[in-house]
Amino acid sequence: MSEQKLWEKILQESSQRDQHPEGNLILVGRRDCGVKHFISVVQKGPGSLGKNSVYSQLIAPDDPIPITSPIHYSHINAKNIEDPQSLKISRINIWTLDHPQLKDLLEFALKPKQLNKTIFGIVLDWSQPWTFLEDLHQWIEIWHEKLGKVLSSLPLDDQDQMVQGVERYMKAYKDPSEETKEEKIDEAVQEIPLPEGVLQVNLGVPIVIICCKSDLIWSVDKSRDQCERILDFTLKSLREFAVTYGASIIYTSSKTGINVNTFYNYIVHRLYGFRFTQKAQIIDRESIFIPAGWDSPNLIREMDYLGILEKQFNDLLPKPRYRGTKKEEIPFVSDQDFLVQVQERLSKTSNDKAKNVVDILRPAGISFNTSSDSNPAPDSSSDTQGRKNENLKMFYEMLLKKGNKEDSEA
Repeated sequence: MSEQKLWEKILQESSQRDQHPEGNLILVGRRDCGVKHFISVVQKGPGSLGKNSVYSQLIAPDDPIPITSPIHYSHINAKNIEDPQSLKISRINIWTLDHPQLKDLLEFALKPKQLNKTIFGIVLDWSQPWTFLEDLHQWIEIWHEKLGKVLSSLPLDDQDQMVQGVERYMKAYKDPSEETKEEKIDEAVQEIPLPEGVLQVNLGVPIVIICCKSDLIWSVDKSRDQCERILDFTLKSLREFAVTYGASIIYTSSKTGINVNTFYNYIVHRLYGFRFTQKAQIIDRESIFIPAGWDSPNLIREMDYLGILEKQFNDLLPKPRYRGTKKEEIPFVSDQDFLVQVQERLSKTSNDKAKNVVDILRPAGISFNTSSDSNPAPDSSSDTQGRKNENLKMFYEMLLKKGNKEDSEA
């Protein structure tokens, strides 16, 4: 490469960085929810990193690679989705956290100067759908707390711009099929208030609800009819939460590749404003996609054709109960009581035929399978066994007397 072309490339990359600064995607979800595998698939696909498509962990270069890390870091290449031949224009940093107890680490990923290029994602796991509402409320509270702390450090004008930016996006949303050409935001549309119940809580940062492992949705219940009811009601609950925070919803699958491209294009669209042409999809239950600004409480009510409005989420989708085998309880007795029991048994068996010592010392009500029980040894003479029992009886009587003497002295 000639020196002139090298300088042209350097200047071009510098210009792109100024025009398209790095974006941040912060993802939270319970452990093993599938987000790491999903991001790896995105890295190998539309956000290809070439040979470096490996989900990395947040460690220093000199540190050994740990088995697990409290917060994970990776990235994908940002490209112009309007141009299929587009090369990398920027980078989208991805931070993932799966321990609510370590919520303070989110402040490490939250940069005040990059908040206008940040998206927050809550990752849910379709192998555990009964955890959806619990995870949503838990993580949104954490996000509200941590984001509020960083937002407060910004000037009031910057805070207002972020809040107004989310609201403007919601108001300006149009179904791609209705758009004939790219237009500027109509000021008249901006004067119209949002529908009641939409964006009741505006945190100033776009929110995405990512439901991983959507290929497992039909294994939620064995009954097809009941499974459809559960899926419809789950989607209804997610939509009600999403419209409150102005969030989008997307079902994804690393295994089948469902919505991998849609997720990438939507993230790049929200961060850099490229034209987005994917329509909302609520028919195919495995590939649900609801962009922010499309939904409303009225649309949610129209969907409820199965009459499940009054159902409670936990009633329709309870947490499974794991049945365990009841362990046999072994009664506990003090040493002194145990010796008394042994003395009584020895006195009763002193004139009997030979018995195994284990049988004599065994606590009442407890049985053991020993090799001597299944393969008994030949009986010895009754006189020899009688002498053994007498000696054993004298031994335990001596222990009893010693124990009683110590008790009286104490």
